Amino acid sequence: MNASFTKITKKNLVSEATEQIRNFILSSGIRPDEKLPGELELASMLGISRPVIREALGRLQYVGLVESRKNRGTTIQKLNLVDLFETHLPFLTNDQTFQDELTEFRWILETGAIELAVSNASNDALAKIKEAAEAYKRKSEKKSTHEKMHSADTIFHIAILEAAGNKFLRDMNGVIVNHFRQHELVLHSRKHRQEVAMMHIKIAAAIMERNAVTACGLMKKHLIPEVKK
Repeated sequence: MNASFTKITKKNLVSEATEQIRNFILSSGIRPDEKLPGELELASMLGISRPVIREALGRLQYVGLVESRKNRGTTIQKLNLVDLFETHLPFLTNDQTFQDELTEFRWILETGAIELAVSNASNDALAKIKEAAEAYKRKSEKKSTHEKMHSADTIFHIAILEAAGNKFLRDMNGVIVNHFRQHELVLHSRKHRQEVAMMHIKIAAAIMERNAVTACGLMKKHLIPEVKK
């Protein structure tokens, strides 16, 4: 273990302590479930008080890097990027520019999923995408509730992510979809439902034909203007 600490002299003690402990974790080779040095030892190595160390560890625990338990010390946690993204997304800038950029990010994830699905998925997996598109269309032709339309829309997009076979891609996209749903950024008026239904059918047809270029182009038209509707 070659990592080491430097005595802290800066005014912002907590931020500096947090940064040094984080760097120590990343560079020392310490692994998940292993313990950090105790608070007193860390305070001595950094030349600061124990309360400052405790607050620094609290910040690291908030982002999921460590877990502190009474009488058990502080252990390293396996960092889950999806959980981290989900935890902090509600606190990010929530203006229209950010929402548009988040939609573009979702489009990148879903077009990537389309390319993976077209290249690797079984015909049965692709058929589930078609089934989900048809199910949304049937609901759009009825007086289905707002909640049911949201659910049907989500099922269609999940089917694409499932066919891609990439759990991380699926889970990251799920966080974004849930964010839009919670903030009512995707509205399903009757006219919009019909437009969405037709786009789902077209996307599914292109995927079934394993035509990634067409499917990705349709997905862009489908998602990019969506938060502005």
